[in-house]
Amino acid sequence: MGVSHQTVSFAKKVTKKGIPELAKLVESGDVAVSAAAMAVSHPADVQKNIVEKVEAEIKDGKNPRIAAIIRDIASNGQGSSNFDADKSLETLGKSLDTGLKSLSGIERIVQPENIVGIRATAQKIVDKLTEIETKSLDPGQNPSEGSVIEVKHFKALMDSIVPVNNQIRLKSDSDGMRVIAGDFMGKKFVDAFLPKESFAKYEELGEIALDASVTRKILVGHKRGMRIIVDPDGKKLHMTIGSKQAQQSLLPLEYTTKAPKFPDIPLACKIIVSGEEFVNILKSAKDLIGSSKSKNGKSKTRGSRYVVPDARFLLKDNVLNLLAKTLDNDQFMQSCNCRIVEQTGQANSRFNIDELLSIRQSISRSKEVTIGLGMLGPMTLELMIEQTKIRYYVDTLDVT
Repeated sequence: MGVSHQTVSFAKKVTKKGIPELAKLVESGDVAVSAAAMAVSHPADVQKNIVEKVEAEIKDGKNPRIAAIIRDIASNGQGSSNFDADKSLETLGKSLDTGLKSLSGIERIVQPENIVGIRATAQKIVDKLTEIETKSLDPGQNPSEGSVIEVKHFKALMDSIVPVNNQIRLKSDSDGMRVIAGDFMGKKFVDAFLPKESFAKYEELGEIALDASVTRKILVGHKRGMRIIVDPDGKKLHMTIGSKQAQQSLLPLEYTTKAPKFPDIPLACKIIVSGEEFVNILKSAKDLIGSSKSKNGKSKTRGSRYVVPDARFLLKDNVLNLLAKTLDNDQFMQSCNCRIVEQTGQANSRFNIDELLSIRQSISRSKEVTIGLGMLGPMTLELMIEQTKIRYYVDTLDVT
């Protein structure tokens, strides 16, 4: 059986720079020579620390991942001072951001030859960063693979979908990532879009289906950048977040709900409200509906019958009034300020409060919410969370 030139090169590197304990792990087959070659770029004391962690994982029946172990040691500040690397890169990133801002007001210069040296330095930085990235990835992983984005942006995309349906379609094309989902009753749909400009590196993933609730659990507690890769066979989604490696099984596309193509019906009314204030009046209205009492002072019960907590909107002088009735049939009103963007005629504004409260976390996280209403079709709510653009479609109730 032939041995590749790359494998021979790795073996020489381990023999020349590796500590004996590391070489023994390679000889025993517990660690691949390509993985061991990543460890020998560090001082002997750090290599020893890596070997100890590898042996501990083997003892626990795990399959040790050298790259993840190295990153874990780095994040915990163990080993040598060499592991201030992440902090150094963070400082470099801030310096480059500052430098980029200083260029914003420059269009022309007197001595363009000065740019040559700066461009050469910039290229050296790019080359060095590529080298560091390549060494930091797991063996066989290419730095050009997958998309890279901050966790908070990808999590915002998932958060906007889960209240409607866990099983989602995620489509990644030339413009960015779009997620479409609908509830099982056909009363709510969501279309969320994360533009490719939000990514530090963007790669089209095609169309996949996944359980967004599983993805959210993986992302909990993380704030750093993450890499997203889909298997060539389209069966698994791989996520690398710092030292954490996670994978998620993908679903068949037919398991997910296709969002309907709503006809282009002109909206008779469009208003903008504060997301937080809008949620507050929805919650207050629901509490008032549910706190009705009979004449003897005892709370009324709904029994086994579900009573739809419906409400209507009434606009007056840039104030959005929510009108509803208690179980005693007493009418009440909750209000918040708004901006009227468009008002061309009558609109059906009767809706189920519970349907909107089910997406209240997304609504409250958006600074502003644009509500669209027409005589036909659903109510629309347009939001922005982090860099994710979201549009909810919520069925209105029949006018009675």
